[in-house]
Amino acid sequence: MVERKYYTPLVRQTIYYLLYHGAVAILLLLLISVIAFIHFLLKHRLAVIDEWVFDRGWEIMSLCKLLGAYVLVKFINLGMNTRNPLRDVITKGWYFPRREILVIILFLFIFAIFLGRPTSSLQISVDFFKTLVSFLGIFILYATDLFIIRALDYRFPLNKYSRRIRLVLFPLCFFAFTKIFQNAKFINYFIIYNFLLLLYLVEWKQRKSWSLPVALLVGFICPIGAFFGLDPLWGSEFSFWRLASEIGWQEYFALCAVSMGYIYYKTKPE
Repeated sequence: MVERKYYTPLVRQTIYYLLYHGAVAILLLLLISVIAFIHFLLKHRLAVIDEWVFDRGWEIMSLCKLLGAYVLVKFINLGMNTRNPLRDVITKGWYFPRREILVIILFLFIFAIFLGRPTSSLQISVDFFKTLVSFLGIFILYATDLFIIRALDYRFPLNKYSRRIRLVLFPLCFFAFTKIFQNAKFINYFIIYNFLLLLYLVEWKQRKSWSLPVALLVGFICPIGAFFGLDPLWGSEFSFWRLASEIGWQEYFALCAVSMGYIYYKTKPE
């Protein structure tokens, strides 16, 4: 009885979310070990292996995240009376984004450019394919976790108080696992605030919407990372531009806080 009392939906969600990240970490270690073994057979030096893994970092990370998400969703019972619950988790909650999200995208982009003062990249030539890989990789980095959280909401619905706790707890878990296991040399506070804002949009008025966080990803987070050198894995290595001035964590936190406050203010009367 005592165990059931403390085994709340939030605790269950947290356990499954940690298991998901643990599965991704194991897949990543196994894949890198296989890659290193093959390179050692070819008598390549460690520097060559490290450069190869760095150069294909997004492909490796994306594969592990997608496999980890697929395994976990197949493992848990979503409790949905449909023939294809996995499809329903993806398709439900799509609608045309409200204009508030467009205002937020413009607000974040304008102030990020103003504070960062972008300049041309130091690269002699820009690799458009790498830029595309960076864009898609950043999208998968966040979207897979949001997908897992949405699936967990179907299985273990949370009350208002638990959702507030999760809004702080899960971004910290996301940051810790990404920092430790994803070989993300350029990762910083940006991904905490980005994920916090994305999760807030998912839970906005309990609508469990996909369209709002996807709009923010495609309209701001992915472009600012892939094109302006804020890529958590590659930095400005393959970007068109780089920021001449670093955006401080206080400044970026203020931008995200204002964005969340704006959303709350605009929807409060509804």
